[in-house]
Amino acid sequence: MVSAHVAIVKFILSLQLGFSKPQMRHLTSMVNGIILCEGRKNISIIREASGKERHLSSTTRFLNESPWSVNRMQKRRMERVMQAIRKAPNNRGKRTVFLLIDDTSWEGKFDADVCPFCIVCTDLSMDFVTILSYYRIRWHIETGYRYFKEMIGFDQYQLLSFKGINRYWAIQFLTQNLLELQRMKWSKPSTKLTLGDVVRRFRHEHRGQMLLYVFEQAMQKKPLFDILRDLKMIS
Repeated sequence: MVSAHVAIVKFILSLQLGFSKPQMRHLTSMVNGIILCEGRKNISIIREASGKERHLSSTTRFLNESPWSVNRMQKRRMERVMQAIRKAPNNRGKRTVFLLIDDTSWEGKFDADVCPFCIVCTDLSMDFVTILSYYRIRWHIETGYRYFKEMIGFDQYQLLSFKGINRYWAIQFLTQNLLELQRMKWSKPSTKLTLGDVVRRFRHEHRGQMLLYVFEQAMQKKPLFDILRDLKMIS
């Protein structure tokens, strides 16, 4: 059968969330579905993209009622991200703090005489060009918002309980962290990937798994109807 990408499984296991096996399957399935489904995302569509492995009511119970700690998930995923940031070659032994004054309200009407543009850096050894080059990284915040809303579906939930919404958001943040860590792993010095590139690679490799499964089953003379049923493509 076609399973979730190994990178998803390894990342979730590395968080050591203390989940039961059914809870781990639900979480893995949700993260997998969030990455694979295109367009608008809600619980039903995410479930379908992940292969319909379990009933919709079971997924909603996992979000609304299942006994697991969202605070532990948030804490563990942030620890994992900070660990990766500290291990990055460019960050070893460095501690630089920036205060970036948001210029969103100035878009299209910036006037340096009325509202001067300020960038504050605590590292006095840096020259102006270097500081500006770092500030360019701020653009990733804007693209991050776009990916978070459009590609991961952060604002497209359809849950009634606050508890369920809070848990759904936590899983969305976890998914974004996974994609960012994979972007760091898969990027090369000559080719820097975007989160969109990473999502497309996940989807491409998933389709490759499906084609391989269909080929293997066809070689064993398995009926097409049974293959499609196994892939949850028909009821």
